[in-house]
Amino acid sequence: MKHFSVSQICNYVKGLFDEQLVLQNIQIAGEVSEYKVSGNHTYFSLTDGDSSLACARYGQVLGLTIGAKYIVYGSLKFFAKNSRVSFSVLSARPFGEGELYINFLKLKQKLQDEGLFDNKRPLPKFVRRIAIVTSPTGAVISDFAEVVTRLNKCIDIVVIPTRVQGDGAESEIVSALECVSKIDGIDVAVIARGGGSASDLAVFNTERAARALAVCPVPTVSAIGHETDYTLCDFAADIRAGTPSIAAELIVPPYCDMQEAVLSNILSIERRLTELYCNSASKTRLFASQMISASRLRLDACENAAKRHITVCSHRVDRLYESAKSSFDTAAIRLNKSNPLALLDQGYARVSKDGKAVLKATELSKGDDIDIIMSGGKVGAQVK
Repeated sequence: MKHFSVSQICNYVKGLFDEQLVLQNIQIAGEVSEYKVSGNHTYFSLTDGDSSLACARYGQVLGLTIGAKYIVYGSLKFFAKNSRVSFSVLSARPFGEGELYINFLKLKQKLQDEGLFDNKRPLPKFVRRIAIVTSPTGAVISDFAEVVTRLNKCIDIVVIPTRVQGDGAESEIVSALECVSKIDGIDVAVIARGGGSASDLAVFNTERAARALAVCPVPTVSAIGHETDYTLCDFAADIRAGTPSIAAELIVPPYCDMQEAVLSNILSIERRLTELYCNSASKTRLFASQMISASRLRLDACENAAKRHITVCSHRVDRLYESAKSSFDTAAIRLNKSNPLALLDQGYARVSKDGKAVLKATELSKGDDIDIIMSGGKVGAQVK
């Protein structure tokens, strides 16, 4: 039997590959499972889950994403030197869900660079009213409401119905999120839907939906798809939950925990009020004592000042009295010296005729009746 060398067999197989037109200038679809760049060459593998094909793009670097699906164009080659089969790629483009994933990554990077995913708000500790944006049909509402009711029967759930896939769903979701600000008392908004394929969840990967969720006036929770699914709304929301049930557990603390928290806060407030009362009472007593002491000191000072003023006034009055009395006595002496009646005490007399004073003897005639006023009284007489 004739034998062949390894090179002969390998070159024969290479010839078969080169001659088969069905292997030349063809398109292959698959998911990128391995990827590396060496110099100006790109090496990667395409897989469909059951098989894997080595691919290479020589002389050009292809920006591929592991996990994304692509359609590659080129020819299948057999390299005789190492007996290796490889698909020589001329071009590659994303398709199907792979194309959606590429677009998702680009839009996510754009919004992330804008800071749309920053500044996450915490959920409120006590929730009274929850708005949930979801389809009015399906198990999402019932699953969510069941968990909320089990944890706390006092929570009010407001359903804002909207389509969650298909034409028009994007505008409905944006409008529903805008309605949250128009409903009184909403503490948290939840956007939710059940699981589905990447195309089913595509409406939650739109720029409008992500921006509407980011500007919602209350804290938001995204519960879209399964736990392994991530959408732009998950990144735009303040909290991401794997499922609607998990969202309910994140938002609503158990009633017993709330009761304990309220009681703890009440006790803390009571202790604080007691401390404030004691401190205020102590400060008030100290302030009152200081005020009383200050008032007593001021009263004593006022009393001493009044006494000094009274003493000064008394001395001044005494001096004024003595001065006035001395002046009066002097004036009385002078006045007394000027009193004509005082001359009568010295032996002088005053003569009057018919009630008129007689100043000269020539004014009298023999036989005139006169009155003589002397010290001690008045006597009548007749001129002889």
